[in-house]
Amino acid sequence: MECTRCCKIMDKEKFSFKNNKHKIYYMYCDNCREKVQNMTNKRDNEKRQYEFVKKTNTIVCQCGKQFVSFRDYHVLRHNSTKSHLNFLQRSKKHV
Repeated sequence: MECTRCCKIMDKEKFSFKNNKHKIYYMYCDNCREKVQNMTNKRDNEKRQYEFVKKTNTIVCQCGKQFVSFRDYHVLRHNSTKSHLNFLQRSKKHV
């Protein structure tokens, strides 16, 4: 049989049954099916990791804004916002 993912021709022993009753095989070989199943787990793990990073890297600025920063770019972007610049101008006037 030929695997539709890796396009290799292999023995039937390398393929699992999708339906045992009707003897229907999966179109992917067992190795490719395992890789595909692990990819979905990888996506879920990446989502969980991203949500964890969002929770742990929350910054509360002096201007009162709260934002997520896990790169220097995020801090620079916040520092150039209108609300942050207005806060800096107001705080200079009070000093």
